[in-house]
Amino acid sequence: MKSKRPSRSGATRSIGLMLLWAFLSVFTAFSSFAPGTMPQFQPGGITVVLCTGDAQRSITVDETGTPVEAKDVPCP
Repeated sequence: MKSKRPSRSGATRSIGLMLLWAFLSVFTAFSSFAPGTMPQFQPGGITVVLCTGDAQRSITVDETGTPVEAKDVPCP
């Protein structure tokens, strides 16, 4: 005879859903970048390093996607 599993309380169910949502959002964020790219967020834009078979290429774009000159920001 199968034993009936106790039903989950509302708090347990909501914690499980929050953990699932957090895992999926982190997974989606990291999988949005293609393999061989390394993003670096900085003031004024994002720099992406593209690793190719020949060399590394860097490009910096602003919020609109327009290529801009990279700003040299010292390490904190």
